[in-house]
Amino acid sequence: MKPILFIPFLFLLFLFSCQSDQLDRKTSSGYHYLLHQKGEGPHANPGDYVYYHARMYYQGKVQQDSRTIGSQPFYMIPVKEDQQSTAAGSLIAIQEVLKELSVGDSVTVDIPVDQIPGNIRGFNPGDTIFYDIVITDIKTQEEYEAGRRAVIQQRLEKIRDLKGRAPQIEDSLAEIAKKYQSGQLDDSLQSTPQGLRYMIIEEGSGARADTGTYATVYYAGALMRDGQVFENAFDKGSPYSFTVGQARAIKGWEIGLPKFRQGGKGYLFVPPNLAYGAEGKGSIPPGAELVFYIELDEVIRLSFKPQVEVK
Repeated sequence: MKPILFIPFLFLLFLFSCQSDQLDRKTSSGYHYLLHQKGEGPHANPGDYVYYHARMYYQGKVQQDSRTIGSQPFYMIPVKEDQQSTAAGSLIAIQEVLKELSVGDSVTVDIPVDQIPGNIRGFNPGDTIFYDIVITDIKTQEEYEAGRRAVIQQRLEKIRDLKGRAPQIEDSLAEIAKKYQSGQLDDSLQSTPQGLRYMIIEEGSGARADTGTYATVYYAGALMRDGQVFENAFDKGSPYSFTVGQARAIKGWEIGLPKFRQGGKGYLFVPPNLAYGAEGKGSIPPGAELVFYIELDEVIRLSFKPQVEVK
């Protein structure tokens, strides 16, 4: 059965007042939570890792959502009680509730602001914060370590692959720059009203990198005039990640990335006014036109709308 992930905030008080004692629960320290759906399997044991997703409400609005941050949160059940975190801002209520849940459990935890350790900014004394939580997995210490080793191995293999492709990508950029300047690519290029030109090799099949998404991009950039590469993330094995639409990249990227989906590949041909302008930057001279090869590795949809949008 598919778990009920989140309950609309306006129903919380109604639910709290109407649910049976079986669903209306408290932890050993007295923190209150409401069980929406019961999963299957045992609770976590000391030393186990509990994987979950959480959405935090404050004053009727969603303030945080773990599904938008790119990595799933988890909590290791302490082997000893005194290992529980009491640092400023620690949500002891969440830590205690996670110890009592099974895979598939869906709950809402209400935490009075006054019970959160330390001086937490942005919350008014006397208010209550609500967390909707669903447990997705419980792993033993051995399973956690095995998974961590597998992730590290996959990452190392990906870095080796990226670095192995770096020289070929640099050669392709130099060749593309020549073809662009000679007009050989004109039939393959698309343009935007702002003056950006782009060429899609693969559009991709995942989420589109629209404004407000969190995009991870592998790229290499070169000067259009001679194809000289000034930066190559493939050679470093390190991508650039940013929220599209918040002026975290040059305008050419902000305008061009939404033309691609996750898994997409292609070229961006960026005029100076959409790059580093008359000032230039570092090894990029003033007034330089640039060409980028990009691979859109990941796109995550965020739950908020950026305050700044590139027009």
